[in-house]
Amino acid sequence: MGDNGVAALRGGDGHEWVIDSGAVCCYNGDMKVKHALIAVLAAAAWLRLSALEPVDYAMPEVGSDSSGDFSNGNTYPAIARPWGMNFWSPVTTDKNGDGWMYAWRDNRFRGVRQTHQLSPWVNDYGSFLVMPATKRVFSNKDRGARFSHKGEVFRPYYYKIYIGEFDTTLEVTPTERAALMRVTYPETEDAYFIVDAGPGKCGARLDGDRRVVGWNSKNHGSVGKGFRNTFALEFSEPIAEARAWRNEQLLDGSEVSCDGKDRATCGLLLKFAPKKRGDVVNVRVASSFLGEGQLARNFRELGGKSFDELAAEGRAAWNEMLSRIRVETSDFNRLQMFYTCLYRAALWPHKLYELDDEGRPWHSNFNGGGEGPKPGFLYGDTVFWDTFRALFPLMNFIAPEKAGEATAGWQCVWKECGWLPEGMSPGMFPCMIGNNSASIVADACLTDVPGPYDKKELFKAMAHGGENCPGNHTTGKGGAKDYVRLGYLPYDNQNKVGDSAARTLEYAYDDWCIWNFGRALGLPKADYERFGRRANGWKHVYDPSVGWMRGKASDGSWRPDFDMYRWGGDFTEGNSIHWSWSVFHDVAGLVEAMGGRDKFSEKLEWVMTSAPTVHPGSYGHVIHEMREMQYLPLGQYAHGNQPIQHMLYLWNWSGRPWRSQHWVREAMDILYQPRPDGFCGDDDTGQTSAWFVYSALGFYPVCPGTGEYVIGSPIFDRATIAQPGGKALVVEAKGASRANRYVEKVSFNGKPVDVNYVRLADLRKGGRLVFTMSDRPNKSRGVSPKSAPYSYSQDKDYVK
Repeated sequence: MGDNGVAALRGGDGHEWVIDSGAVCCYNGDMKVKHALIAVLAAAAWLRLSALEPVDYAMPEVGSDSSGDFSNGNTYPAIARPWGMNFWSPVTTDKNGDGWMYAWRDNRFRGVRQTHQLSPWVNDYGSFLVMPATKRVFSNKDRGARFSHKGEVFRPYYYKIYIGEFDTTLEVTPTERAALMRVTYPETEDAYFIVDAGPGKCGARLDGDRRVVGWNSKNHGSVGKGFRNTFALEFSEPIAEARAWRNEQLLDGSEVSCDGKDRATCGLLLKFAPKKRGDVVNVRVASSFLGEGQLARNFRELGGKSFDELAAEGRAAWNEMLSRIRVETSDFNRLQMFYTCLYRAALWPHKLYELDDEGRPWHSNFNGGGEGPKPGFLYGDTVFWDTFRALFPLMNFIAPEKAGEATAGWQCVWKECGWLPEGMSPGMFPCMIGNNSASIVADACLTDVPGPYDKKELFKAMAHGGENCPGNHTTGKGGAKDYVRLGYLPYDNQNKVGDSAARTLEYAYDDWCIWNFGRALGLPKADYERFGRRANGWKHVYDPSVGWMRGKASDGSWRPDFDMYRWGGDFTEGNSIHWSWSVFHDVAGLVEAMGGRDKFSEKLEWVMTSAPTVHPGSYGHVIHEMREMQYLPLGQYAHGNQPIQHMLYLWNWSGRPWRSQHWVREAMDILYQPRPDGFCGDDDTGQTSAWFVYSALGFYPVCPGTGEYVIGSPIFDRATIAQPGGKALVVEAKGASRANRYVEKVSFNGKPVDVNYVRLADLRKGGRLVFTMSDRPNKSRGVSPKSAPYSYSQDKDYVK
């Protein structure tokens, strides 16, 4: 298999035969002759593709060629188990504690970090780093060693690097809460191993002649008193020498701590006996948020397995997860992109619970007052503003057992803290906007994911957060009093909460989720009907005189000097053009407000083809999201940020579904590539990846909570999706190719599907969903208003 993603064969005549985008070609010198009918060679090339397993296509390095100025994913290579508590990532940055820990363009390696980071913008917590060396170096500044990507191996379950400057190889393979490392040294009398416990409040100590114990308390969430991540390393041979260090100073003794000021860091510099070339030191690592007493339990995940056995176990775990969707195509690049995105979507949220001796889950009381561990599941390291859109619906779809655990965890947070979370890293913290726990909880419960949670208790939690906000604004609805009183959030609200129009739009959808969930539970109308009324709040901020959403004052007057290109102010990380489509639950109502189906379609088209004009607005300067929109040939469509990602599917409500099919394909073709700069903006804990996974299959959850997936344009010949109870859903796209992007017809289990959506409840039963694809749009299918997906204003129980 060539590195360019083309399956290759070499004939006895010296010619190289390849299968390239589905065509069989012969290369002979500078001449290229296409032989599209050589079936034997095509079949042989396909056999080489099909011999690979899903995990072989996943590329952890995709998205790592990023910076704070321009994001191609803003990811790091996460080496982990699916939804694992701890990730491991190589570090290249020379800035200690920097969120951009690994940048593809850097050329110095500084160690591997146990990380829990969800985003470089949020940064890490409870982290520590290790690195082998053959020089007496220890500080982040001095230990940087030159390396080449040619000496790296990335797998979701395994990382290997040859550190050429030290002639040393480091390998890592993790479990959920532990890891094994293998260090291969050269001929040297200076076999060092660096343990960096920082930055932040941290410390480390030698604990016997083969063991180091350390801790790190750095965090940026609202954590409870006494928060720390405790870790231990156990070595396969005695430590000959151990010296403590702090910042850039080597100290006497083998115990050290830091106060966390000025990015302080500290650790131990270990030295082993002289080595012969090829000598190996094995390192066992485990960590816990529950304290040092839990470490022995977490070490049990390693058992007595060798490094290779544990790596094989990790490979099997990822194959099991990724094989829940088996796709078939001859397009190698798309296989790589799909399984890379599916891998990233199965990284978050992290498991934040640990197991006792009986296998029962316990978690740290991150938001409490140092009360000690609490029983039950807990997931975190996610921001719901990003992930309610596709990441959590995908979890419900392909991993309902994990979604049920996560839902039970949200209930634990409610019981312990009195609120549902909106962002956790690891405790609740103020990040972004919205009351989107309502969406995540409602979608999971209405999908009936299995788990130890109580739906009525969760409704109580949703209703509380839907009308209140704590003083620190970490959850609930910011500006709740004004929003409840007026039905929208004015820009001059008494709490001085910004992003008023964007918040109103999300609050309206979130209230629809609460209303819909209360209705499904059969509760008295008095418990939920008021939320249904406020679900119309989006109408308060739609200004028909300008044709876009607009900030409004508490007296009902519009924000003066409207500029649809202006970012910020009343809108979050975008402008009115991006946010005006955020009426997930009532697209038909939005169509009517914008002047009907033709005008709505034309406005959507204008977004995709207009100039990428940017007015920085309240940001005062061009931020990376603006650049990422400007540099792509899709007009004002800013796919690199979440608010507009669903927009491409909205032609399905306006009688022109083929335009959704066209533009969804354009986005997949242009914005996703299996290479280090392969994303078009922040992946944000798998949301942008989840968009691709759904879209590649041919449908997307525009409105989580409806149970409907809106039809797009599938790219694979066939996809087999595992469903509960051993059922299988087969999605077949007959004639799918890069040219054939239009849906001619659809059937499910042999019956025609004439509407522009499929129901999750039907897909759960298994069967065959068949798309017939064409290079020409079918302008007679799905054009009736009755073909459109759900809209609240057309619901029989609609509350005006």
